[in-house]
Amino acid sequence: MLLLDTNVLIYLLDGNRAIADLIKDKLWYVSFINEIEILSKPDLTAAQTKATQALLNECIIIEMSASIKERTIENCKKHKLKLADSIIFSTAQEIEAPLITADQILNE
Repeated sequence: MLLLDTNVLIYLLDGNRAIADLIKDKLWYVSFINEIEILSKPDLTAAQTKATQALLNECIIIEMSASIKERTIENCKKHKLKLADSIIFSTAQEIEAPLITADQILNE
């Protein structure tokens, strides 16, 4: 079980084999905020939107919960994270899954 960050989803959509190999045969989770981030890119074509939706359909989307909200507040204060990053990090903590990201701040 892995929580995938938005940048990892983008790498997968771009055909990155190293990422695909790293996460194959695992259960994929994403936060609702990842879903919003990737689908709200203003330059997405209809074909890219369709491919993105297909990839998201392979994932389990985790919605905001009271406990994720509490963790998010704590993590924003403790780690000085941006709100979206804190939601994603807190979601990974909540479901006890490794966060797969290329974001250096979240890797620390």
